[in-house]
Amino acid sequence: MQGTRRKGQVLELFDWDEHRQWRRIRTKLNNAWVALDWEQPLLRPQGVPFSQIPLEPLCQAAREGCAQDVHRFIADGLDVDVRDVSGQTPLMLAAQKEGWRGLVCCVLLLEANADPNLSMEVEDAVSFDEIAQLEDEKRRAVENEDFQRAHDIKEQLAKLNERKTAEVKTAASLAGDTAASELLNSLQNPESGTTQLLIAFDEIAALPETPEAKSIPRRVQALQAQVKHPAKATPNVSVSQAPAAQPAREDITVEDENGEPWLESPHKVEPKLLQGVLFRVQQTAPVFEEPKMSAAKLGNVRQHQLLEVLGYNSTRCFGRVEVITPEKVLEKGWVFLGCKR
Repeated sequence: MQGTRRKGQVLELFDWDEHRQWRRIRTKLNNAWVALDWEQPLLRPQGVPFSQIPLEPLCQAAREGCAQDVHRFIADGLDVDVRDVSGQTPLMLAAQKEGWRGLVCCVLLLEANADPNLSMEVEDAVSFDEIAQLEDEKRRAVENEDFQRAHDIKEQLAKLNERKTAEVKTAASLAGDTAASELLNSLQNPESGTTQLLIAFDEIAALPETPEAKSIPRRVQALQAQVKHPAKATPNVSVSQAPAAQPAREDITVEDENGEPWLESPHKVEPKLLQGVLFRVQQTAPVFEEPKMSAAKLGNVRQHQLLEVLGYNSTRCFGRVEVITPEKVLEKGWVFLGCKR
């Protein structure tokens, strides 16, 4: 044993043991392990209501935004809709984590069929019997002139009534302005904003490769497509290598339904004249000014359109293309090809 820790001392915790009952800490001497419970609660997360009940590891991993632990605990078969002492599910807790960490945890949980429609009110409901019992206790305390006890019960009743009248809170409504929030909102409204989501995609693209964060943009697209078209398979990338044959197209509009310009190839693509690689657009795809998802958009290219990709960015997730705007101006931009991460 390397020592003890005082009551009230704050510790930074790292890995879990295989039974999810101990956490690793760093000491001046070496790494050490501390138990979360030992005949009584020993460690509880800061800022979380105290509970005698042991921690739910998946809830805590989601609260910390640790995708590796979330992935491991899901693989261990833990309930993805379990509640912590505050009545929140892992998805609710992960959604409140800012940046790419919360997003990746939410993707892992949604892929494991976590329910985004659960609310804190569902399993945190207050029964009328509980309130009636406390009212009787308060009355008896007053009759016995135990006014301190009556005051304590009054405060308990006030808290219960707050819980009864509280707004129903789902993972999306709890999340605030986070990338995870934009993902959850897009499952309900495909036209919702994506600013934080695209920033998180760029953050993930700059990270070392991990199994948990692999191909996150494509996995987000797949989750969104399951909601819009549950019976249809989802294309994994925006554009893919294709033969030269191009389907006939009758649309002649210069803007899509969102007011963004349609972009055209600068010339008729002929295989013998190609300088790059020929790709076919699998679904309506944006063309960006820079090779990142949060960059400004030049416009969109249509489904089935052929594009000549002239080069790649350093991660080979984006291809460099030339397009013609509705004003007949030649522009250079980047299309997302998908990442082999």
